Parts: sequence; C-alpha cells; structure tokens
Amino acid sequence: MPRDTEYLCVSWQTGRRKAKTSLGTTSSVVEKWMRLSAVGFFLVLGSVAQAWERGDVLEAIHQVENPTDTMRVGRWGELGPFQFRPVVWRTYTQKPFSLAVDRVEAQAVAEMHFDWIRRGLERNKIEVSPYFIGLAWNAGLQATLSGHTSANSQHYAQRVANLVEHTSTTKAPVGEPTATLEKDPSPSVGTTL
Repeated sequence: MPRDTEYLCVSWQTGRRKAKTSLGTTSSVVEKWMRLSAVGFFLVLGSVAQAWERGDVLEAIHQVENPTDTMRVGRWGELGPFQFRPVVWRTYTQKPFSLAVDRVEAQAVAEMHFDWIRRGLERNKIEVSPYFIGLAWNAGLQATLSGHTSANSQHYAQRVANLVEHTSTTKAPVGEPTATLEKDPSPSVGTTL
C-alpha cells in the first residue's frame, strides 16, 4: 500500500474510529467529515422516522379514552378527556381533580404526563413511538418497560398508533399547498370600494 494513502482504522475494543495515514498520524479532516456525515444522516433519518408530534398522540389518546367527552367519573375514578385518575392528576398539579374535565387544564397535565413517559422510554432505550406511549399511558410505564402488559393494553396502544398514523398521513406535508375554500374576491353587487 502506498505511504500517502489514508485508511480507516476502527478499534472495536474502544469503539472509537480514527482515520490514520500509513504513517500513523490522525487525519482531522477525515474525522470531521465522518462526524458531520453521521450527524447529517441521523438528522435526516430522525425527521423521516418520526412523522408525528406530541399533539397527534395526545389527540389519539383522547379519542380512544373519551371520544364523546363525557363528564362522568369512570369506574376507577377517571375523569376528563384523557381519563386521568386522581393519583396521576396530583402528580402534576395542585389544582382540584374536578378540573380534569376542563380541556385546557387536562391538556396541560397530559403534556407533562406525555413528557414523563417519553423520558422514561428514552432512559430505558425503548422506542419512543405512539404505540409505546399509548401502552405506557394505559398499562403504566413500569409494566411497559418490564413487558408485562395485558392484551387489552396492547390493543389500546395499537388503536392509538393507528389513529396517529391516520392523522399523520392525512396531514399535508410542510411547504405543500393545501386546498382551502376562499371567498370570491370579486365585489358583490351594491358594494363600493
């Protein structure tokens, strides 16, 4: 091999990659290129892999939990659009549990609970997806992490994931024109400018 040829040396013991010349010196240009291309790859992959947003998942959970927006207390004491139980409500707010029927108050608590579930999944290296968020929402984070969830909870999570997928596919991509009904800009009879 010619002395001026560069090659990639991968150390599997340390997991570090170093681009070295045949003389053994580290090539900073190649290292920077590798880092930048890896970051770019994960940015592109991340935007393709996650076509949903927190609001999409929360709306799907609302549709599965309480699609008719009933204000009655459920069998296990759950209440509101996201069917919070009192213990979950008190985890995030000091406000009275009766406010769980208020959409604005419930949305704020739902966002905090969603973020807590997301952090728990990330911390335990579980895919943060509508399915696993729905599963943890219904069965609890510990049951989801341990893999001990009921068939009913798994069905619930699949319904959430299906609703999110349907919502994501019916949204117009960013920058794409959407069809809207606009009022005819021509002046109507009898109006003056």
